[in-house]
Amino acid sequence: MTGKDASTPWLGKCAAFLLLVPVVLLLLPLLAIRGLIHVAYSAILHGLAWMRFRRFVVFVYSDSPKWKDHVETRILPALPAGAVVINRSHPWSARSLAGRAFRHFGGQREHCPLGMVIDRGTLVRRFRFYTPYLSARKGDDASLLATYAAFVDAAQHGR
Repeated sequence: MTGKDASTPWLGKCAAFLLLVPVVLLLLPLLAIRGLIHVAYSAILHGLAWMRFRRFVVFVYSDSPKWKDHVETRILPALPAGAVVINRSHPWSARSLAGRAFRHFGGQREHCPLGMVIDRGTLVRRFRFYTPYLSARKGDDASLLATYAAFVDAAQHGR
């Protein structure tokens, strides 16, 4: 093996790096703009919810047999008047304020069942019920009861 052959892999790595740097530098401003748009959209949703309601409560669930009975008998009756309920198993409007809040603040993981409370002057509080329901099916009700109590308290009293 000559010295010329040994330098070839190093040149390939250097060339790949030099080609990748301009692409990354072009994408950074786009990512920054996307982040700014995300922050602005969050502020607009907060403002819309605060202008219309002192406390905006959204609860999202589906007709899954894992939680449907419990949600409809325990959680929904405990929600305050004016709370918005979205059942994802039935048609719902993604363009409504509640639909937009769910799609924006709900996230990509464990988004059903989900309770959200938007109070004036605070961040959006999310109460994810998916994992607590799975634990309750295995016999551990503690996390489900704690999540339920925290959500109902925040929805009714804002704490």
